[in-house]
Amino acid sequence: MRLLLDRGAAVDATDTHYQGTPLEWALYEWGMGGARAAKAGYYDVVRMLVRARAALRADWCQRNRRVFERAQADPLMAAALRGD
Repeated sequence: MRLLLDRGAAVDATDTHYQGTPLEWALYEWGMGGARAAKAGYYDVVRMLVRARAALRADWCQRNRRVFERAQADPLMAAALRGD
């Protein structure tokens, strides 16, 4: 992620099939991955994207309410979403 951001990758780019941004995909995969997700560095990826000015879209949060609520309830992910 760091390399892509250092090379100017767009943090608001969306994929052509689901229209998800990198931040939305990282959070979705973290939310669906259980304990394995913490080991995969999702907290750092989310933090890097947020610091690079990526933001979650309101419609994504509504469609993925379960993942979004889980992220808000997890102290590490909540901090990453604030860029801390």
